[in-house]
Amino acid sequence: MSAQHERQLVLLFGGVRVAVYGHGLGGFLLTWDHVHLRVMVVAAFVALALENAWVIRTLLRRGTMSGGCLVLADVLAALTALVLVTLALDAGHDSDVTNTIYPYSVGCMLGVGLGMRRVSAVLATSALAAMTYLALSVSRSGFDPRLLPNALTYFAWALTSWVLSRAFRRVGCELETVRRLALAREHELAAAHQREQTSRALHDRVLQTLELLDRRDDVTDPALHGLIRADAAWLRQLVRDGGSPPAPGLGPALAVVVEEQARAGLRVQVNDAGLPGDAVPGDVAEAVQGAVRELLTKVRKHAGVDRAVVRARTVRGLLEVTVLDQGRGMDPKASTPGLGLRCSVFRRLELVGGSAQVTSSVDGGTLVTLRVPLAGSEIPAEHGGRGVRAVAERAGAGQRAGVGR
Repeated sequence: MSAQHERQLVLLFGGVRVAVYGHGLGGFLLTWDHVHLRVMVVAAFVALALENAWVIRTLLRRGTMSGGCLVLADVLAALTALVLVTLALDAGHDSDVTNTIYPYSVGCMLGVGLGMRRVSAVLATSALAAMTYLALSVSRSGFDPRLLPNALTYFAWALTSWVLSRAFRRVGCELETVRRLALAREHELAAAHQREQTSRALHDRVLQTLELLDRRDDVTDPALHGLIRADAAWLRQLVRDGGSPPAPGLGPALAVVVEEQARAGLRVQVNDAGLPGDAVPGDVAEAVQGAVRELLTKVRKHAGVDRAVVRARTVRGLLEVTVLDQGRGMDPKASTPGLGLRCSVFRRLELVGGSAQVTSSVDGGTLVTLRVPLAGSEIPAEHGGRGVRAVAERAGAGQRAGVGR
């Protein structure tokens, strides 16, 4: 429930309290001749005025009616005033007529219903007030059948206000939820409109300029051409998605690596049609992305080619990603992988329960297969399940630059 709706309950309580206090004070003045302890009654009304002011001020400062202790203290103050005023009446007078504090004590039950959340507490407090009223009235004027409806009025006020306050709070919560959803929707629409405007501006100005530069013959540097082409492709994808950030998962992660390598001059073909519909876990996607980045960097630096192929798919519960190039292969005599392979490839895969398998020939290229189990599956032994395995097949006498890196 919002603070505004709770404050409305506090204001309702305060208004009723002022009304019943004024009613009691007016009745006291009208029955002045029937009161023999007038000083005590005046003191009681002055104390009630101060107590009313303190309670209402405290509730307004809190901004809520919730507070069982404060409500109980308020009821005890009202019952104390009820006792004092009853004792101040002349003996033999009808208390139902001359006891002007009774309506005030009933009005206090509104605070019980609004401030106490448990119905058991509401019933117990109402019973205390009703028993106090009956005991005083019977001791002063004897039993009168009209006293029973008066006593039940305490329960009626407390229970009715308790039921209505619960319904009011529930409706308030629903309205607050609707308001927040509407506000969130408004923000989403505003953000979508802003993204649309930004995408339109990028398409009409920046993307057109990049594509024009890519077609110009006076740009002779191949690396610069590759950088322009990669940035144009990235911007085209951004505009197509409406300026939204890429979705999480392995596919977008690999796309980022491909764009980075394209800017550096390596053209990478990606085939990720075999990926599952469900997103790959974030830690697995991050590990595979880092391993593929390291492998493509080594292809670009040492393989002597400007093309590579990356394929991602799932095979029998395993995520399988391969990186293939047709450049210079690894020397089979290099028995220990270099620091780059150990830390950036093998170690990354081990941390997520995966493995890496390297198949290479000196002049026939290199194929690196990364496997990571998904949904609790395990890597079979024939796929390197007992650790990372590197297989080198000699097909010539050449040697790849940077072997053992």
